[in-house]
Amino acid sequence: MPLPIYLAYLTGTPTGLAGDTARYTASLFTNTTFLGRFGVYEPEVLNSAQTDLQTTARRANALAAGLPAN
Repeated sequence: MPLPIYLAYLTGTPTGLAGDTARYTASLFTNTTFLGRFGVYEPEVLNSAQTDLQTTARRANALAAGLPAN
């Protein structure tokens, strides 16, 4: 299942290209701790999104991908 917002933050790829599975090459997409947050029964996405995504570099990626600054 595409994850366009995470793809934008991690790689700077525009959300329109989120369906291209070849773009999911960032190391976090294979990190077991990171992937564990998307668990079927107890997802931790809301609690972990700030830690995962709100670094200076990842915010810059999101802006480059066309996501709004807010």
